Amino acid sequence: MREPTQTPEDVRQSAAWRRLWQILLAPEPVDKTEPEPIRNDCEVERKAA
Repeated sequence: MREPTQTPEDVRQSAAWRRLWQILLAPEPVDKTEPEPIRNDCEVERKAA
């Protein structure tokens, strides 16, 4: 455990991970709109193939 000897870089990384988890786990409309374009792309690829 490096808690007592944390460097500024470690703090920045932990903050970045917290933001990522908040974005990923937060029940926001952004999470719902992400899979839709992916499905559309798959449909377009199937039609083109």
